[in-house]
Amino acid sequence: MSQSSFLLYIETNFLMGIATGRDPKADVLLAHLPEGLRLAIPQVCFMEALSVSGRVEKQRARLTNRLEREIAQVRRDLTSRNAKDLLPLLERANVTNQKLGKDVSTRLFDAIHLLGQTAELITVSGAILDASRESILIADNADNLILHKPQRDS
Repeated sequence: MSQSSFLLYIETNFLMGIATGRDPKADVLLAHLPEGLRLAIPQVCFMEALSVSGRVEKQRARLTNRLEREIAQVRRDLTSRNAKDLLPLLERANVTNQKLGKDVSTRLFDAIHLLGQTAELITVSGAILDASRESILIADNADNLILHKPQRDS
């Protein structure tokens, strides 16, 4: 690695920050990596992000179900002006909730694609597992494993 080159290690939270819109500048970083900056991510983080995304989708589906039940209840009230006012709001919330779910999924897969094109993917082999158990470079086991990744040819 040259003196002007830096390696930025990223994990699942980076992907989920992009997907959920919590880190609005992360996708800009991926699209326009500064000169001399390289990214590295363990391949397992892609699987973990997809797993987390699945849980987020299930939560969104529970909200959809709840909204649909509430919509059905409000529709039954034929006399309340408040019910008439609330119904379109609930219907719009339901549609918007579904659109937001699509946004999250699209951002996640876009980030996965960009990282697949730009980042160094850290794989775990039996030799790396053994080396990380034999040589403790850092107290955290996961980080110690990552530090034992094969060195890239410079």
